[in-house]
Amino acid sequence: MSKHRTVQWFWAGLLTLALVFPLLAQGNGTKIKVIVENASIRLKPSLESEAIEENIAVGTIYNSDKKVGEWYEIKTPSRLGVALLGYIHEMYVEVLAEAIAPQPEVRQPERRLEPPPVSDLAGAGANKLEIFVGGGMGFGSFLNQATNYMDDWTIGFVNGHEEGEIKHKVNNPFGLGLSVGYFLSEGLGFRLRLDPGFGQKISGGQSLYAVDFSGWGDMISYGDEWDVSGSLSVMPLSFDLVYRFPSSSFCPYVNAGLSMFLGSFKADTTVGWGFAWEVGPSTMTIDYAKVAASIDEKLNGLGFNLGAGFDLRLGAGLAVTLDAAYFLGKKSDFGWNVAPGLYDFKYHSGVSANFGQNTAQRLSDVLGSVQVSLSFFKVLVGIKLLL
Repeated sequence: MSKHRTVQWFWAGLLTLALVFPLLAQGNGTKIKVIVENASIRLKPSLESEAIEENIAVGTIYNSDKKVGEWYEIKTPSRLGVALLGYIHEMYVEVLAEAIAPQPEVRQPERRLEPPPVSDLAGAGANKLEIFVGGGMGFGSFLNQATNYMDDWTIGFVNGHEEGEIKHKVNNPFGLGLSVGYFLSEGLGFRLRLDPGFGQKISGGQSLYAVDFSGWGDMISYGDEWDVSGSLSVMPLSFDLVYRFPSSSFCPYVNAGLSMFLGSFKADTTVGWGFAWEVGPSTMTIDYAKVAASIDEKLNGLGFNLGAGFDLRLGAGLAVTLDAAYFLGKKSDFGWNVAPGLYDFKYHSGVSANFGQNTAQRLSDVLGSVQVSLSFFKVLVGIKLLL
């Protein structure tokens, strides 16, 4: 073998060792595995540094002999086979072996390390804007269940004792839920929420009436019942603070805030009102009038709400959401309104009782009031867009 060929083999072997040795040197240290799609390896331990390799496949395993702050230092082969020194952020990987104690982070005075861009994250907490549309049920009646009243009076030699009960039967309502949220960071944000079409139908209730007429030792009793109908609707508009717990696909959250309640309460029924009047010398007759009573009031006020829920991601930008909230509002008392006018008697056909303003007001006072509460519990299920 000539001296010239010997020199060629020497330089070829030296070049081979230069290419292979850096890869072999990775055999010791911490083993890490890529767990996030679209991970990148950067030239320096900084998000602003140039990416030397992108879209690393999930499951790729590297060896790292050094950690700089939140960055693992790794060696990766280039297309030419040369081992390149690069850095990968710790949130992209999981440690398969015991980790090396982190080295002090090298910081530049004019820069600080920022979280990876939203586009690089696969977790549910990466989005800034959320839009939710859903539907669900409300639980907990807004109304107390009954209003009771009683009255005694004497006209001539006839004594009257009247009592009644107005029962309100309400149904658990179905309602919509709409919200738009914006997050200032991965965990903390705020939300504007509207719950339209949230109302309870009043149907199937009863207005029960009983009257006893007595005079000269005789007593006559009558009774009757009528339907109670109406509606009670409440639409809370809420501004909440939201905190969501970091996660990849299952993302729970909690919220609390102020609510403005907008709504109305309407109810209609019939009540009885006893009468006795003289129809001849020392002759009295008795009956009771069928009187219309109603309530028509606005329900407006401020309150609070608190709740919790979770997002279950179906893919990039889409999640199924379960949301539960308790709305705490004020209680209000509303009286039954009886309007003056002519009202028919039960047993005297063609005869009417003339209710003046004073009589109508007295009956309104006797009927008492209905208490309405704006507090209720609501559960929603819907779709959330994560932008």
